[in-house]
Amino acid sequence: MIETNPSHNTHGGLFEVDGQWYITYHRSINNDGYSRQATAEPVNVEVNEAGEVIITGTRIIEDEYGNVYTGAEVTSQGFEINGLNPYKYHSAGITCFLLGGPYVKATYDTWRDEAPVVNIRNNSIVGFKYFNFSDQPEEGKSNQLEVYITPKGIDGTIEVMLDSPWEKRGGVKLGSLSFSDLESGLTKLVFPVPVLDEVEGKHALYFIFKSDSTDEICDFNGFKFSRTETPAGEALIADLDEWDRENLIPESWTIYVDGKPVEDFVLSDYDYNVFHYSYQLPAGSTTIPQVSAESDSESIEIDIQQADTSEGTAIVSISKAGTDYPVKKYLIKFSNN
Repeated sequence: MIETNPSHNTHGGLFEVDGQWYITYHRSINNDGYSRQATAEPVNVEVNEAGEVIITGTRIIEDEYGNVYTGAEVTSQGFEINGLNPYKYHSAGITCFLLGGPYVKATYDTWRDEAPVVNIRNNSIVGFKYFNFSDQPEEGKSNQLEVYITPKGIDGTIEVMLDSPWEKRGGVKLGSLSFSDLESGLTKLVFPVPVLDEVEGKHALYFIFKSDSTDEICDFNGFKFSRTETPAGEALIADLDEWDRENLIPESWTIYVDGKPVEDFVLSDYDYNVFHYSYQLPAGSTTIPQVSAESDSESIEIDIQQADTSEGTAIVSISKAGTDYPVKKYLIKFSNN
């Protein structure tokens, strides 16, 4: 865990559900010790004749040098201990293996289960354990992998490996795609992976990023597998489809004070659905500014409570129709001092 994730405390716990024991802990994300991602791993718990409690992982790991690790394995699974469903979309933020400087960016967005991996540079590796490939495509269909990145304007290559990031340690190369001159914004890369049509059971997945530059290559947003009757003949850059736009492109809105957009709201330290902004008026002004807002989505509902005085607070409430998402509140505090 220390080798491939930012080191910090883990605040572990131990409990049993339906005969299976789990250890809980948190990983440090956002490249600091204060942003934390909770997770869980299965363990075996035994009590010997001496009354000692023996806790071991469900999989004993031995490296090429004969070193044996008996603790809980760090994975991306959480409570899905039989392996994740590869045909569901997964945020890159569930990574359990990071080498070369990348880290998970904390988004603190209660509406979206999304946390990109950022600071990806040459030779960065981002890995995930494990996916269950036992549910194979029906006859006439084949597997393909859809990867979503946000380019940084740097030429690069992504290699996809199964089981290990290194072939000398049993890794199987699933595909590779080089790109250049990509515009900023969510971008989909498609890898045909027919080798997975014959694979069963749990397997790890690794993404290796390469570039001749030392700059950031991209943000890694997420990925999913799909079954298709018309798989691509080779890895390619694809257009976003309807599913991508509906599920991966978040709604946006703009808040105005007297017709001028307000940016750089500060997230509350105590509530991830509350944002603050201090708006300075001309000294001695008694005019109450008017706040307005608009969204690019018809599903977004906006309610505005105007300030009562020139030193009051306006509140813009943002909700999404047809969901039980919490209301986001944007507080604009006016001051004329």
